[in-house]
Amino acid sequence: MSLASHTQISIIESIIESTSLTYEEKEVVYFRIQDPELDEIEASVIIEYLQENYISNDPAEQFKKFKF
Repeated sequence: MSLASHTQISIIESIIESTSLTYEEKEVVYFRIQDPELDEIEASVIIEYLQENYISNDPAEQFKKFKF
């Protein structure tokens, strides 16, 4: 099992503030990425979760995401 790469940590840090996660959820993610034992698989799961909850700055993209 490999540890999380610096690239994975950077991706997490760069997109976390553009998500719909609550403050508490973000705190959990920040706590996890500070863990030196964070592995590559868990980092990938966090990235996928953040991407699912990503909110674009582009209003057209926001509309597409929330369109019924």
